[in-house]
Amino acid sequence: MIPAPDLTSWWRQKNAAELARAIWRKVDAIRSRRRAQNLDDLIYEAIYKGRPLSSARIMGPSVREQRTAPFTTLNVVQAKVDALTARMSKHRPFPVISCDDAGWSEKRFARRVSSVLRAKMGRQDIERDRLLRTRDAIVRGTGVAKVTRTAVCGKYDVTVERVPRSEVIVGTRDALYGAPRSVYHLRSYPLEVLTARYPKQADKLKAIATAATYDSDEWYEWGDDWADDSLVVRLCEAYHLPSLDDDGELADDGRRSLVAKDLVLEDDEWCRRRHPFALLHYSPPMRGWFGDGLVSMLAAPQAKINDIARDIQEALYWGGGLKVFMPKGAMTKEQLSKRHPIVVEHNGTAPTYVAPNPVSQQAFQILEFLMNWCDDVSGLSRDFQSGKTQLGAGASGAAIDALDDITSDRLAGFQLFDSLSQVDIGQLIVDEARAIAEECPKTEQAAWIREHKWTGLKIDEGLHHLRLEPQNFLPGTRAGRLAGATELFKAGLLDGDNMIELFEEPDLQRGNRKRLGPRRAVEMVMEGLCDPGVDLYQLIPDAMFPLKLGIDTAKAEYEDAWAGGADAAVLSRFREWIRLSQAKLDEAAAAAAPAGPGMAPPGAPPPAAPPGMPPAAPPAAPPAMPMGA
Repeated sequence: MIPAPDLTSWWRQKNAAELARAIWRKVDAIRSRRRAQNLDDLIYEAIYKGRPLSSARIMGPSVREQRTAPFTTLNVVQAKVDALTARMSKHRPFPVISCDDAGWSEKRFARRVSSVLRAKMGRQDIERDRLLRTRDAIVRGTGVAKVTRTAVCGKYDVTVERVPRSEVIVGTRDALYGAPRSVYHLRSYPLEVLTARYPKQADKLKAIATAATYDSDEWYEWGDDWADDSLVVRLCEAYHLPSLDDDGELADDGRRSLVAKDLVLEDDEWCRRRHPFALLHYSPPMRGWFGDGLVSMLAAPQAKINDIARDIQEALYWGGGLKVFMPKGAMTKEQLSKRHPIVVEHNGTAPTYVAPNPVSQQAFQILEFLMNWCDDVSGLSRDFQSGKTQLGAGASGAAIDALDDITSDRLAGFQLFDSLSQVDIGQLIVDEARAIAEECPKTEQAAWIREHKWTGLKIDEGLHHLRLEPQNFLPGTRAGRLAGATELFKAGLLDGDNMIELFEEPDLQRGNRKRLGPRRAVEMVMEGLCDPGVDLYQLIPDAMFPLKLGIDTAKAEYEDAWAGGADAAVLSRFREWIRLSQAKLDEAAAAAAPAGPGMAPPGAPPPAAPPGMPPAAPPAAPPAMPMGA
């Protein structure tokens, strides 16, 4: 017997007020079970920063406890986190769109939009947030990126936001296998931001706005930094994935709702197969949706390092203090001005005193053992943290690359998750770009969306068998990259101009504009020839165009298109462009050739035909390409 549908589920509610209440009931139930995890996140963040949380909020020993002497911790955790974050900043994988078992046009389209996607993900704001998300993963266990739609100057665009994982809420049972059906994003916005965005709801928003104080339960997401007395409105953005029928088609039960207390601000159908969140784990979870970070692994040894360092400092403080042997009645103790002197009064001969070693050598040995253990757990040596290398000065690029590979092997798991996270973000950007292309007029779309047919990029439907995959072949270091590119050049896999394009340093790109400029002009024309929607005669080259390079490249593209089964219309465009370009090249060569004896100067009219003879025929056009005719 099939059970009746659960009408209490928020995504089944029809009434707006009931929808808001159902979402908040679910969110409050989940949050009550997550407070301990959120508190752990704040503690790990405090350990990284080397400071305690407010004693009024955290029960138990402080992260940085003081006894008698002022004490500064040996913050091994922060050194490891910063070094690992710097290491990962050089690992910059970008997704590339490819397709199998598809026609030449689909493959060409995939390559074109792939370059657009990579350029979009390389923007300054996305790259900066990516580095911060990497640090979030190391400190808190999981870095979260949310891909959303934004409007800038009347144009709809796609942006990637960094989200603290404590703001993202999922049910424990729902996320048991790492694929929750419902996800809730809980955050607060300043009142003035929301009233500007939803002017029709301004009065209702003002009525439910609250001050951010220590009494707010949002402290469990943000800690002491939350309380600044500003007026905020608590929002919950709830997502529920649509179900799949036996044929794999999406049902109509997917939903996205944005609510504030009992007010529904947005309510739409969610017709996508995934949530708009991409996760980066340092250590993936055994169960659930969130992983563990490096700080949680180093919290216990860091606490012990603090204890030993504090004991050493106290021992030095008291053991190195001034000790005075003074006959009784010689002077008063208050007359001694040194720091906390120890006065020993005696009668008669002064006693003999042997100064002991104030600190046990075993304390230093245990401290060294703990710091070495932290090196092993993190996979980063102290040489790497301090910017040193055991290779010494003048090491070759191959040696540096080999050392880099050793470190990379230790971090291979995290780098793989970083690559897959970038792939997930790329997939979400494609989803949102498709939605904007389908729902918004072209005049309201960002240029990179408007100029490409994102609606034709159907990855989930399998029409073109497109997939996203990480791509990063050459090493990340400059020395290793140069060595790798040199080996490829020697093997005949790269020419000189292709090697230049592999290095994105501005000085190299600027210094090689003479070589790269013609190649980029030709590439732009080839892209236009592949698209029948572009007028062919807009691509006809002029006298300034590199005709020889263009013809050679077009012939290679033509052969590739013919072998890939391109449409006859595309092949015809290439043949026509090659014919016209060859005619221009021949015309330029004839104009540049010196006039010989008996030859008419360039530009002179053709000689008249003898009486009774037909006029001379015009010069024959270049022969058509043999393939694909």
